Amino acid sequence: MADRKTIVKEGLSTLTNVNNQFNEGKSNTGKTDIFCINMQCLRNKLLELEIYLLDLQYKIVCITEHWLKSNEIQFFIPKGYMLASHFCRTQYKNGGTSIYVKEDLEFIEIDMEPFCIEYNIEVVAISIPSLAITVLSIYRTPAGDVELFFLKLEELLLYFYKSKYRIVIAGDFNIDILKVNSDCNKIFNILRSCGYYCTNFKPTRQN
Repeated sequence: MADRKTIVKEGLSTLTNVNNQFNEGKSNTGKTDIFCINMQCLRNKLLELEIYLLDLQYKIVCITEHWLKSNEIQFFIPKGYMLASHFCRTQYKNGGTSIYVKEDLEFIEIDMEPFCIEYNIEVVAISIPSLAITVLSIYRTPAGDVELFFLKLEELLLYFYKSKYRIVIAGDFNIDILKVNSDCNKIFNILRSCGYYCTNFKPTRQN
């Protein structure tokens, strides 16, 4: 689908190496900035995140590995943002993913429960009519079943195939797309076959 430009980005592992990575994180419409980060516990890094976001104008923030339970995630929301959608684990510890939007931004939460398999693929999604985009945040644990992840990812992408909005996928798949291997080839094949493409080929981790 050449007319639907889709952004796919993998998240970052720390707050300290994001400065240049997401200066290029604007959607091609030029109307919004999307920030994605792997927090590895939002509970003890909320203040650091708020300081980083203070002078920036990211309208949408995607977080993977927030490590929060459903009964506490409402208490860890960056100032100036609303919690738009979240996935919290119930069987395993840590993990999870969530999307936050600026308080003046209207959104529609999309039910992603049929595509979620805790530990293997954790996904949330929202649509923002005023920006004509749908944003997904996806997390896969490194030790998860990668073949199961590919299967559910393809189902997920096909679900949005006829979407009237631009699709933006952010997250941490724990697949090194800079290496030439079967996992890398497979994820690119799945993306291309569903009309998606990757826009970020820079390292997202310092190591």
